[in-house]
Amino acid sequence: MIHPLRALAYLFGALALVAVLYAILIFRTPLQAEPGIEVEVPPPTDLAPDPDPEPAIYKYIPPPVDLVDHQKRYDSLIAVISAKRVAWASLYRNAESETGKKDVIKDAGSFLHTSLSAAVFPAWYGTEWDFNGYTNNPRDGLVACGYFVSTPLKHIGLKLNRYTLAQQAASNIIKSLCPAEDYITIGNNDFDRMLSYVESRPDNLYVIGLDNHVGFIERRNGKTNFIHSSYIDASCGCVLSEDARKSPVLPYSNIYVIGHISDNEMLIKKWLFSEHVTIVKS
Repeated sequence: MIHPLRALAYLFGALALVAVLYAILIFRTPLQAEPGIEVEVPPPTDLAPDPDPEPAIYKYIPPPVDLVDHQKRYDSLIAVISAKRVAWASLYRNAESETGKKDVIKDAGSFLHTSLSAAVFPAWYGTEWDFNGYTNNPRDGLVACGYFVSTPLKHIGLKLNRYTLAQQAASNIIKSLCPAEDYITIGNNDFDRMLSYVESRPDNLYVIGLDNHVGFIERRNGKTNFIHSSYIDASCGCVLSEDARKSPVLPYSNIYVIGHISDNEMLIKKWLFSEHVTIVKS
């Protein structure tokens, strides 16, 4: 017989998942789809053709939003994620075996991946970048790259100081979120090796640190996207998701520090049980 708490958690979880899927439909405004607009920036016509041209940069023009309504829907989404976290924490506590606990961690990680990349991050698309930006509200104000990492993670329930985390070096942001076994450092400006690392593994969400930048990189359904608050005006100058191979930012870093998010057992447990995230400082 199923334990009453487990049955209740399953029911609650199912209802929460339906609500998140609805939120995904509302917030999903990816770079490749309306109502955002793509405008290809053509190369100069008065120069000789480049024998090895750079990929075209696409300008992402975010759709207008009603900020009050947008914030209400975002708050509702965060409430659903919080409810799901509580339900999964109950399932974990009541699991009768280590295998059962690992199954909960795996399912919770998959849920976090989907919720962040398909609903939470899209709510931030179009929020303008500024080096000193630290807005707490999507599409309302300015956000630097570090705050785009720390703020959504805090919103979904990770217990962390978003100011302190965002102000650290990119490598320390990753080390704060990931134990040593869940991050890797790739040097020598080896962009291809970095992509190979991500693309040779199962679908996952990562946090990635560059020389002077930080964001998320996602592998899902055969595609690799870089999700970040971009300082490049030619592509957006705002939060966006872009093809990692065509990014005007990713290839130009000497070092890549790649930290696992959605299969990071330590981080998922901290999320489930509201445990404090210790921030690594220089």
